[in-house]
Formats: sequence, C-alpha cells, structure tokens
Amino acid sequence: PKLGVKVGFITPISNPFCDGCSKLRLTAEGKIKLCLRTDEELSVKEILRYGTDEDLDEFLRKVLIAKEISNLNIQKSNYAFSDCVRVMTSIGG
Repeated sequence: PKLGVKVGFITPISNPFCDGCSKLRLTAEGKIKLCLRTDEELSVKEILRYGTDEDLDEFLRKVLIAKEISNLNIQKSNYAFSDCVRVMTSIGG
C-alpha cells in the first residue's frame, strides 16, 4: 500500500563508502571508534578528565590522521571486515 514514506537502506557490503567516510563513534567507555569494520579504538577518557584544551586538540588531530589511514587500509583490503570483538549493540552504531 502507498504510505507516503520513503525507506532507504545502508548497504555497506554491496556498496562500500569507506573512502568518503568521516564518521567517528564515542563509546560509553570513553574510546573513539574509527570504523565499524575494525576493532581499532583510541581512548580519549584520560584527556577529557585531566588534559588541557591543547592536549585534546593534539589528540583529535591524531584521531583524524588515524581515521584516514584506517579508511585507506580498509580499501586496500577490498573492504574486508576484521574479526571484531565488539557487537553492534555495545557500540551504539
């Protein structure tokens, strides 16, 4: 039936978009997850608790570089998934 709504699907397996992805996720444990395809995470908790604004700025610059490298490595592996330990519900995807 016509409901007047649009439905879309994210198809990262058949149509990967890693090369243009700029998404980062912050976990409840204070870690920044670079990609859902890998287990790579960088802890920001200590910097947020005890660091300076300059420390956070430097950390975020490193995160952005790591994200770019992660995207390139995923492309080089033909968009393969690593054996991720975390399940999607624990990430908040």
